[in-house]
Amino acid sequence: MRKLFLAFALCSSLFSFSQTHQDSLRFLQQVAGLYDLDFTEAEVDSFQRNLLNMKSLYVQLHKELPKNDIAFPFAFNPAPYGFAVPKAQQKIAWQLPVNTALPRNKNDLVFYSVTQLASLIKNKKITSVELTQFFIERLKKWGDTLEAVITLTEDLAMEEARAADAEIKKGLYRGPLHGIPYGLKDLFAVKGYKTTWGAMPYKDQVIDE
Repeated sequence: MRKLFLAFALCSSLFSFSQTHQDSLRFLQQVAGLYDLDFTEAEVDSFQRNLLNMKSLYVQLHKELPKNDIAFPFAFNPAPYGFAVPKAQQKIAWQLPVNTALPRNKNDLVFYSVTQLASLIKNKKITSVELTQFFIERLKKWGDTLEAVITLTEDLAMEEARAADAEIKKGLYRGPLHGIPYGLKDLFAVKGYKTTWGAMPYKDQVIDE
């Protein structure tokens, strides 16, 4: 259907002449045939209006493109009209494993789940600094081979790890991701670091936002 719509939008922009309803149906059947699609006249008649609506939306979307810092509305909100989401944050009982132990071989940490690592940090069996340093060393060792990392933000990672350890030491545990080292896709802008979007034309791009 997407191919058919794109072809229909292209062809309808090239040909602007008066035609009957039957002409339109035959035209759509001909366009569909270009993509080896075979529709009866009744089938074409049933989706013609949808194609026209899709074309109208397509045109509206391209009249004014949003700025780069505006996220696209990919999320679907099924809430009924007038429904208000409660603003008060309720306490969440995180179900973390309680008996997680450090492995004899430290390299086995790579096979631990996030909840297992969170349990180790929460119960102070390992610090965020230790865990972060462990994964940084692995990235340094295998990064060139795996080609999985564009920019290694070591200084920032260690700074955040030390801050997390300081909070946990004071008894402030924010949740399962507190102190867990993480990676961001290179579409995210981080101040002071390159944001290459994984593409050569932007290999030196820096977006300080």
